[in-house]
Amino acid sequence: MLNIICEIANGYYGSLSMSKEYINLASKTGANAIKFQIAYAEEMLNRNDIIFPIIKKNEMSLNKWKKLREYANNKKLKFYLDIDGMQALDLAKKIKPDAIKIHTTSFFDKRLLLESLKRFKKVYISISGIEEVEFSKLYKFLKKTKKLNKVIFLHGHQNAPTKINDINLSRITSLKEKFKNLNIGFMDHISGSSKYKYSLSIFALGLGIKCFEKHLTKSKKLNLIDSISAIDPIEFKEYVKSLNDHYSSLGSKTIKLTKSEKIYRNSSLTVIYTKKIIKKNQIISYKDLTHKRPLKFSNNFFVDPDKILGRVANCDINIDKPIKRTQIK
Repeated sequence: MLNIICEIANGYYGSLSMSKEYINLASKTGANAIKFQIAYAEEMLNRNDIIFPIIKKNEMSLNKWKKLREYANNKKLKFYLDIDGMQALDLAKKIKPDAIKIHTTSFFDKRLLLESLKRFKKVYISISGIEEVEFSKLYKFLKKTKKLNKVIFLHGHQNAPTKINDINLSRITSLKEKFKNLNIGFMDHISGSSKYKYSLSIFALGLGIKCFEKHLTKSKKLNLIDSISAIDPIEFKEYVKSLNDHYSSLGSKTIKLTKSEKIYRNSSLTVIYTKKIIKKNQIISYKDLTHKRPLKFSNNFFVDPDKILGRVANCDINIDKPIKRTQIK
């Protein structure tokens, strides 16, 4: 099953009603989870930072966050939080989300990482902008402490928006080849108006990705925070459907034929027909046979000549007839 996350990030403007509106919209798209970002401006930012007032406005009370978590769960959505800093962590511990995400911003915050691993069942960690040697150090630590199974690493960076030739999906395959037992997801930050807004994630699906994060905006016309790489609710519903449809096309890793393939096989294969009359007790040779597609396939027919050559007929078989298993000794 795919895990598709509606990313709201900082686009809720500290508004409980707007946040609930996003939960309502997300619940109708078929997504599995919704994610909001929590940070405290004074802890994480310089006051002159351009996003300081945005982060400051987003600060909401514990009571409001608990209401949102409950509201999302009632809508059958997992409730995720993207946390930056220890204040956000302390709040998240009280909110009890279904999972938390550690942004690239806080990748090196060891206190945040250790406490998150201790407190939460699932921890998403962004590895965008992280060097391989830095990732390797974290991977070895998680493996040594037996925490690797509760972590999902997320590839994909936000350049508002990220250009198609900067996505570098090959990094996913390289990491999976070098570091065993990785659970990796994809953060799709292509422009919301790009012709690749669906196909990019579908391509990542083909690389084995089962977790996707994509921004949702209630309307592109409003030009809301974090909306440049977002898609609207109608598009998000199509995004989810497209991913799930293509996921079903992957099937399973078994090489056994599917029911559909068996139907195709039975309607396509030729079977062994007599090219001439075959007499009882005659040893069958290839010169006696030909291949024809029957009007109706039967498992009582032969498709492989090797399974009949050199065997003996136990009755006379007329010309231009499919040879049945019951006619051969």
